[in-house]
Amino acid sequence: MAEAENTARPASEERGEVSLVLDGATMALRPSYEAIFAFEASTDKGLLELARAALEGKMRLADLSQVVTECIRAWGRATQQPSIAASNAVRIGQLIVEAEGGMARELHCLGGSEGGDDDDDDERSPRRKLSSFAIAALGWQPDQFWRATPHEFWTAVEGYERLNRAAQP
Repeated sequence: MAEAENTARPASEERGEVSLVLDGATMALRPSYEAIFAFEASTDKGLLELARAALEGKMRLADLSQVVTECIRAWGRATQQPSIAASNAVRIGQLIVEAEGGMARELHCLGGSEGGDDDDDDERSPRRKLSSFAIAALGWQPDQFWRATPHEFWTAVEGYERLNRAAQP
């Protein structure tokens, strides 16, 4: 395979992103809440179920393609690249199969992304509680929460807690 070209800023571990080379282009997987919601909806599987399947090497190509595509789309939106934000899951699936290391390598990339299953229509849902905190306490707009990665969210929460501790007498 030819040397990978960079299509935008590289993936940032600090943001919870992972690099992926498909068809010679280096992409980043950005697991934003928006991406997680989208791939859970399209696969009809929760994040934890998908993560387990990835860790066990049992994830179907269709599910893997959806997860990777939604994370690439989130990266495309974050880096303001409309062509990447419009990535096609079928084409991404073909590129995964053709990639050096194939599905096994991509599953390894995804394996560390565990989280919980929850139902956003339920007021007790963890994701609903997190988004409420982001909006009420952090002053974020809803789209800021949905485009943030879990790492970015928890970094903001830590900063919020540090500031509040420092402000207490």
